[in-house]
Amino acid sequence: MLKKLLLLLFIMLVLITTLLHANELDEEIDTLSTFGVNNGYDESGNHDFGFVVDWQLPSYQHIFINYGKSNSSDSLLNTIQYTFGLSTNRYEAFSLGAEYSYWGKYGALETRTLKTPMTINRENWSFELAPQLIIATIFLDPDLISASRQQSDAIQLAIRAIKEISIEQYDVKGFGNQIRLSYFGLDNYSFSASYYISRFGPTPLDNTSAGLKGLIDRTIPITATSLAQSLEKERRQLSVDRFFNWGSLGFNWSRSEFAIVDGTASNIAFNMNFEITEALFVGIDLGRQTYSEDDSISTYMRTSLFISW
Repeated sequence: MLKKLLLLLFIMLVLITTLLHANELDEEIDTLSTFGVNNGYDESGNHDFGFVVDWQLPSYQHIFINYGKSNSSDSLLNTIQYTFGLSTNRYEAFSLGAEYSYWGKYGALETRTLKTPMTINRENWSFELAPQLIIATIFLDPDLISASRQQSDAIQLAIRAIKEISIEQYDVKGFGNQIRLSYFGLDNYSFSASYYISRFGPTPLDNTSAGLKGLIDRTIPITATSLAQSLEKERRQLSVDRFFNWGSLGFNWSRSEFAIVDGTASNIAFNMNFEITEALFVGIDLGRQTYSEDDSISTYMRTSLFISW
């Protein structure tokens, strides 16, 4: 409780300080609306597709809509995700927003997240604080799991335990926060660093068979949870971008520790963005993700197309 009160006090101080100086950067700001589509594949045959709309209103406020779908050779990993958000002008001295996100697959795992990003912008840097509330719904279908996967004796015992206590699904509630610092003071370069942390409450399975934990690990594959940032316990991320007349080159590194299942994932990616016209951009991302659970490595590529007006 004390931590939450201190966080609330900090947010109030940030709001008051920023509003007192809100007119410093509000002049001569010209933002755009954008529409983009992206398409990605990895070496295991997984595929994802999505689109994003960022629409600027006449009052310089923004409406943000994002939708994506992932397909895999393992049907347990077929998921959808969408986000709906509102914000003030992101390039003003102070920007405030609210976002609602859904990710998952009904009958396996779902997450719902409410986030309120707050950003302070100055000439050469920006600071973002984004507290969020997370609700994860985990579905347990022992018949489906038994039929689809080879299980150890401990997992088979856990399946029988689930049948005995009649747990079909349960919710896990959590609270998270992300801090991001970006710097633009060097010509043609931008730097960004962020840290995310979350904590989840107890579940109905905490006092049952230890084999249930292993069952959850297998019901919710680590490759699936890596797609849902709301299920991360911690995430560290660094990025660098270099801008040219034709577009930009970028590097991104991140490391995530998952909250509900055991394991971590590390990601390294390079991206290239090409300015075809003043209103048309094409992007290519090449990356590699490593999972600690089984030391597996996944290489992926994603292409994107963005139109601005």
